[in-house]
Amino acid sequence: MAPLRACIAEVLRASHHLADGNQQQARYFRNRLLIASAFSGLFAVLIAVAQWLLPQVNVITSPADWHGTAWVPLVTVMLFGAVGALFTAIPAIAKIPTDFGPFNLPLQQALLKIVFGPLVAVIGQAVLGSGVLTVAVPTTWPATFLSAVVFGAGQQAVTRYVDQRAGKILDVGTDGASVN
Repeated sequence: MAPLRACIAEVLRASHHLADGNQQQARYFRNRLLIASAFSGLFAVLIAVAQWLLPQVNVITSPADWHGTAWVPLVTVMLFGAVGALFTAIPAIAKIPTDFGPFNLPLQQALLKIVFGPLVAVIGQAVLGSGVLTVAVPTTWPATFLSAVVFGAGQQAVTRYVDQRAGKILDVGTDGASVN
């Protein structure tokens, strides 16, 4: 009886150790996602404030029929970039568990995508407006909105690693493998 009890205790210790390690990985990854989201949001706000404070410097090319301040098209591009990012966040949003827990990685994944989308949209619009690429610069509001949505959705290429890493961490609970 004593050898069986010792064997059971060892199995319980090993499984507890594995579960602790997996929860620690999930916690650290969640914290990194939140920090990345905060920095992305802060950077987006700083770009908008800089455009507002420096109206003579255009971060993006405004549509041809726009004659107002430069920060309005910039904020509009950011908004539509967030909408494009929201499209790619739908799979992560669908995975958000109904029993909210401290290691809710799909929520942080979706948040990062939605906050990162406006930055990618602004960068994409800035690249188009700079003339670096030999493609047409959007000159109307609908073209500007559409390209902002496309660039916002394009953040998926950047956040794909985050999705893969979160998938590995979340799959650990179902298949028992360790995350490395």
